Order: sequence, then C-alpha cells, then structure tokens
Amino acid sequence: NGTVTLKMQDASTNTNPSFSDLSGATSGSINASVTPVSGMVALGTTATVRRYLRWQLVFGTATTATFAIAFIRG
Repeated sequence: NGTVTLKMQDASTNTNPSFSDLSGATSGSINASVTPVSGMVALGTTATVRRYLRWQLVFGTATTATFAIAFIRG
C-alpha cells in the first residue's frame, strides 16, 4: 500500500551473526500499491556472497507488503 525496498544481507556465521548489506543487492524503491510487481536483481559473476543470507524489507510509505523472493547462484 505504498513504497518498500527489498535488500539482501549476508554473514559468514550463524552464531551471533553480523549481517551486512550485499553491495548492489537491492530492489530499489518498489511501489507496493500497484500489483503485481516483479523484477530481478543481478549481482556480478565475481560477487562474494557469504554462507548465510537474509532479506530485509525497508518500508518507505508502505505499512504492508506481500512478496516472494529467491536467491540463485550461477
């Protein structure tokens, strides 16, 4: 019902993890009031991605968002 941004973060350990944003792994602002919305975010073929991943929603003007997301390497 407004704008939202999806971003991917990674960490090298799952015990007391310290996640950080993956460079370039963000959707940019998505207008969630227009459905359906789709897109892809491609990382460079030499991008380093550590073992543990998580996705974060950053709400702009939206208060809710429904999404499906996947990570594909290779």
